[in-house]
Amino acid sequence: MTPRNDNQIAVQITDGEFFFRGVLTRTSGNTYIAQDQQVRVMYDREVGRVVVINVATGTEFYNYPYRDSQRNASEGSL
Repeated sequence: MTPRNDNQIAVQITDGEFFFRGVLTRTSGNTYIAQDQQVRVMYDREVGRVVVINVATGTEFYNYPYRDSQRNASEGSL
């Protein structure tokens, strides 16, 4: 994940045959979402969790922790 600005994060996820590339856009608070024809990717920066959901079925593909370096840097300065 690469933050573009306060409202967008460029993301690329590769896991086995799964591949997603897009721009997550802030929807509210620290929640960012991107979607293509197959999946919806949601990232909660506050919690540090990425969730990938199949758009057609609603099935959760992935749900894993992720802390971006920008978030870690801000936590370290508190």
